[in-house]
Amino acid sequence: MQGKMIPEKQLQGMIRNELERALTAKQKILLEQADMDEDCLEEATWEFLEKEKEYPKVKIAVDRFQKMWENATGEQVSGWRPGMPATGVNAEDLLNAERTIEIAEKYFSSLTELMRTIVNNYKKEGKSLNDPAVQQQLNMEFAQNATGTGEACLQQQGLTLAIFEASVKAHQDNPTVGRALGMLQMRQQQELMAIGGGKM
Repeated sequence: MQGKMIPEKQLQGMIRNELERALTAKQKILLEQADMDEDCLEEATWEFLEKEKEYPKVKIAVDRFQKMWENATGEQVSGWRPGMPATGVNAEDLLNAERTIEIAEKYFSSLTELMRTIVNNYKKEGKSLNDPAVQQQLNMEFAQNATGTGEACLQQQGLTLAIFEASVKAHQDNPTVGRALGMLQMRQQQELMAIGGGKM
């Protein structure tokens, strides 16, 4: 396996399976120690979250766990509560087609600017962007910062990544949105190539 790249989806699936195995084993031990069953624990957790202001530590623990799970597996579970759709986003929070395109443009622009900043820093340090090792390092740095940059851009618009992603998915069959997103992605690739960041 050394030296081989595992596709992201496959890696996330492997991580999910391992997490489920480890968590199930640990949960069984803890439930036995507390003399509880899984259903009681789940019911109590959601009851506490209905009064989250009274039980802030429960909210923090659940939010942290959901974020960890989302980061590890790629599943959108942050902010999810019983009764919500699987994405954790209510239908009334979804953006309309026009707003989805508008936000996508800002989102892609923020990532392009991130790459521009990284490339400029590399050039100032005298690094050659033609060197494959430098190009790999650049891509790694971009990947490490892209999520935070994208989320910060969305927060400035009063949105979350979950709402944006769910809105894009909700309009996936809309040809206008599909064309606009395709054009934005193509434009971003051209800009990244011009900057010297290569393909993302």
